Amino acid sequence: MNSRTWEVWYPIIFSLLCSIVVYYYKLGLNNINNLEAILNSTITVSSIVIAFLGTMMSILISLTSAKVMKRIKDNNAQSDLTMYVKQSVICGLLLAMYSMILYMFQDESGQISRYLLVSLVFLLVFFVLSSYRIFSVIFKILSSVLEEEVQTESETNTKSERFVPDIKREHDN
Repeated sequence: MNSRTWEVWYPIIFSLLCSIVVYYYKLGLNNINNLEAILNSTITVSSIVIAFLGTMMSILISLTSAKVMKRIKDNNAQSDLTMYVKQSVICGLLLAMYSMILYMFQDESGQISRYLLVSLVFLLVFFVLSSYRIFSVIFKILSSVLEEEVQTESETNTKSERFVPDIKREHDN
């Protein structure tokens, strides 16, 4: 499995594994302490991550003239980048809505409680991993842009063009 295939599939693989573990140990919503606080935090964190992704995407759009963005276009990686953002945002929205719905079912027990928790774990793990994936990709892009900026700046500025202040210290006299 190459790294690009792994990058695409690892969020779903780990989400399925975690869900299977929860189902195997027969855990349900009634086994979770402070479920209401966890649901509140889940809604808050997913909302913050979605807003952050929206901000990052507007920054990336403004970098269309950067060399790294041209390399992304040349390698047809725009579709992957778009897919990563879509997956994270859609999963975050589903997780927030599902968490709100779970408020009504937090006192459930039995088989339905198990299925509800398995679904919550799947969405939560998938959201965390897909968000991590897009954050790591975006931060690589931004660091490449900053490196390009430094490289371009160092190529245009020569030592003779730079302003060097003539500062004399009192003890130099």
